[in-house]
Amino acid sequence: MAKKLYEDMLFKMITEKSRERLLEFLAALPPETDRNFELYLTKMAQKIPDINGLLTEVLEKPPVTGEEKADLIAFACFFALNIYYRHKRDITKVHDIIEKYRHRFSHHPMFPHVLSLYYRSTGSSKDLKTALDYAQQAAQLMPGNPGVQHSLAEALINLMDEGEIEKSEANLNRAEEAINKAIMLEATYPKFYSTRGRLLALKGMFKEAREAVEQAIDMEDSTAHDYPIRYSGYQDILGKIRQMEFSRQVDKKLAEAEGKINKARQETEEQLKQFRVQNLEFLGLFAAIISFTVGSIQFVSRLTFEQGVILLLIFTGSLLYIYSGLSIVLHGRAYLSRTIIVLALALILFFVSLAFKGVLVK
Repeated sequence: MAKKLYEDMLFKMITEKSRERLLEFLAALPPETDRNFELYLTKMAQKIPDINGLLTEVLEKPPVTGEEKADLIAFACFFALNIYYRHKRDITKVHDIIEKYRHRFSHHPMFPHVLSLYYRSTGSSKDLKTALDYAQQAAQLMPGNPGVQHSLAEALINLMDEGEIEKSEANLNRAEEAINKAIMLEATYPKFYSTRGRLLALKGMFKEAREAVEQAIDMEDSTAHDYPIRYSGYQDILGKIRQMEFSRQVDKKLAEAEGKINKARQETEEQLKQFRVQNLEFLGLFAAIISFTVGSIQFVSRLTFEQGVILLLIFTGSLLYIYSGLSIVLHGRAYLSRTIIVLALALILFFVSLAFKGVLVK
C-alpha cells in the first residue's frame, strides 16, 4: 500500500513538477535508515528530468514547519541531489554540495553512506580507501540496510580491483558476505547483481560473472532517463570481465611456456653435465692407456717373456682398477653394476698374474 502511495505521488510530480508536490512527496518519506528512503529518492532523481533545480530551492528554503521535520526534508533534498549529480557523473557538483552542507547534515546516520558513495566515484586510489572507511561506519550504523551493505561490498571490490588491497580470501569473503546480505535483504535491485558479477570475476568465475551482470541489465528500468548511463556502465563491467578473463588465459599460457622452457633448460644443463663427465672419463682412460703403453714398452723390453706377461696382466688390472675408481668418482651409483664388473675383471687379472707367477716359480 505504501509503495503504491509513493508511486502515485511520484506520478503527480512527473505530471505537475512543483514545490508543493515535492514537499508532499518528501514529507511522506520513511525514516532515512529505511532502504525505501534511498530507493524512492533514487526513482525521483531518475524519472524526473531537471528535478535538481526544485530540490536546490527546497534545500535552501525549507518549509516553515517543526525544526526536526524541516531538517529531515532538507536532508532528503541533499541526499536526492547527491544521487542526481552522481548519476549524471558530475562529481564536481557532488563534491560542492557535500562541502557546502557537511556541517549541517553530518549528524544524520545516512551521512557516512553519502560520503562513501561520493569518495567511491572520484576515481582516486586514496579516495577508495576513504570510501571503505565511511562504508564500514555506515554498515555499523545501519546493518540491516541493503544499500549500505552493497556500498561496503563495492568499496572492497574497487580496492581489490585497483590493487590497493590484496585479493585475499579474507577480503573476498568480506565482500561476498556484504553483497549476499544486500541481495538477501533486497533481491530486486539490479546493481547488486552487477556488483556480485565483479566479485565473481575477481574469484576467477568469469562465466558466472557475465551472467550476473547480464541479469542486472535485464532487471533495469529502461524507461528511466539515466538508463543509457546505467547500461553503458554495465557494458563497461562486461568489458572488464572479458579483459580479466583474457589476461588470466594469457598468464596461464605464459606460465605453461615458462615451465616448458625451464624444463628444457634443466634437461640441456643435465646433458652438458653428462657430456663433461664423459669427456673427463675418456680423458682419464686415455691418459691411463698412454701411461700403460709407455710403461709396458719400457719395462717389458728388459724382461723375459714370462715376466713381461705377468707385468702386462698387472698393468691391465691396474688400468681397470683405476677406471672403476674414476667411474665411482664421476658417476657415483649411477653405473654401479658396470663399475663392479670392471673392478671384478681387475681383480681376476691380479689373481691370474699371481697364479702365473706361482707356476713359473715351480
